[in-house]
Amino acid sequence: TLKPGLHGERKLLCLLFSDVRGFTTLSEHLAPEDVIAILNRYFDQMTTAIQGNGGTIDKFMGDGIMAFFGAPKPLDNPAGLAFRAASDMLVRLEKLNQEFAAEGRQSLKIGIGLHMGFAVVGNMGSEQRNEYTAIGDVVNTCSRLEGLTKTAGYPLLVSRPVMEALQHETQFDPLGEMPVKGRAPVEVFGWPKKDQASTN
Repeated sequence: TLKPGLHGERKLLCLLFSDVRGFTTLSEHLAPEDVIAILNRYFDQMTTAIQGNGGTIDKFMGDGIMAFFGAPKPLDNPAGLAFRAASDMLVRLEKLNQEFAAEGRQSLKIGIGLHMGFAVVGNMGSEQRNEYTAIGDVVNTCSRLEGLTKTAGYPLLVSRPVMEALQHETQFDPLGEMPVKGRAPVEVFGWPKKDQASTN
């Protein structure tokens, strides 16, 4: 049998990036053991939301998460599952924040970005150490999209390709094109809608 080896395949993915807002400031006032304990509880809940909806966790980056939907197992509706995972993450965060409040801890706020497109997926690295990951413009754009949640005022931002795949435009606020560092502006939609009264 052939060893998987280091190679990549081009696949249509829905990327998910998330980040805890102001975690560096928050962790400055905590013992390192406390920081790890809080992050582990947080990651535990977020992992359940992502993997429970068919997502693959690519990596944890400090307090950030990179995940994708559509590989290694192809999915019929990667955007739909990614959106379900993102909304589940926000519900789970709310419950976790209730626990933190009961313990006298500060609550956590997160930002999530979803973007869809083709990426190269596979085992990357060296023969000694490698990881199953996705690379490409779609990955970088999704990371930038998640960064826009800091100023956009929405916990979840999605791009036009994700929106079109979801076909739930009425649930989102169109925010127009937003500048993205190092590339052309991206059309962005915010969730949940701010003015529910205007929905049908």
